Amino acid sequence: MKCYLCGKGKLEGMQVEHKLYGLVIGKYPAEVCDSCGEVFYDEKASEEIERDTKAKGLYGLSAKARVTQIGDSLGITISKPISRFLKLKKGDTALIRPESGRRIIIELTD
Repeated sequence: MKCYLCGKGKLEGMQVEHKLYGLVIGKYPAEVCDSCGEVFYDEKASEEIERDTKAKGLYGLSAKARVTQIGDSLGITISKPISRFLKLKKGDTALIRPESGRRIIIELTD
């Protein structure tokens, strides 16, 4: 079968390691394009990934945050689930840098 994305490669069935937020969720059956490398999970595998993601407490960690004014600076609050995941605490130090015109990287330095 041809790849659904690139239309060039052939899809091969294999076990694929699935990661979220840098953590391995598990290995799941998938079809992988031998040309572009895109991975396609069927409905059953997708349900297993969702179940395992929820069991590890990683489901729904993404959160929108508003930019607020703090004196002459701007600030963004970090949600409690994300701060727990990162084990953040008051006084921790972070390095903040732009990656592009609309993306920032925040790295914990402690």
